[in-house]
Amino acid sequence: MNVPHSLILEQKENTKHGEVFFPIQKYITKLNLNSPVIMTHWHEEAELTLITKGSCIYQIDLVDYEVNEGDLLFIPPLLLHSIRLNGTDDFCSETYVFHVNFLGGNATDICSTRYLTPMINHELTLPYHISSTHPAHHSLHECFIKMASLYTEQTFGYEIALKSVLLHCFSYFNIAPRSLQLFLLLQIS
Repeated sequence: MNVPHSLILEQKENTKHGEVFFPIQKYITKLNLNSPVIMTHWHEEAELTLITKGSCIYQIDLVDYEVNEGDLLFIPPLLLHSIRLNGTDDFCSETYVFHVNFLGGNATDICSTRYLTPMINHELTLPYHISSTHPAHHSLHECFIKMASLYTEQTFGYEIALKSVLLHCFSYFNIAPRSLQLFLLLQIS
């Protein structure tokens, strides 16, 4: 497993995200001058975030990303990350934190072997910051909106639909970064 930087146990977030059989949780993050920072932390779950208001600096794996309203972020498991206000305007984001095992990350099938496990082990790098100019932004934004609707409405069967939408999100990453396309090509050959 390629862990990009040493993880310090004291920085591990110990929050329980969702339930054992449904390990996904929605969070709304608000930053302002009175509360301008989310401290550096890591956890075993992945995050998918939509910036809903303002701008901020996300630090992911010790690299700063200036993000703006409408941008998406994907943070794989076991990566250090933090958020700090950028300027004086308020900031808000909507985040879904989920364990990759919910998607089948611990299964022995082609999806897990080719995509999920390498992503968990940091052998497959997906883009962290998906701005509005990113080729996959529109499709991923639509997936995010669908996921938010399912999570909010919670109609019968929403759990399986939510799992399906998350998996669908991962399928859009293959059109974006060349490194991922090259990785997939090497895996097939």
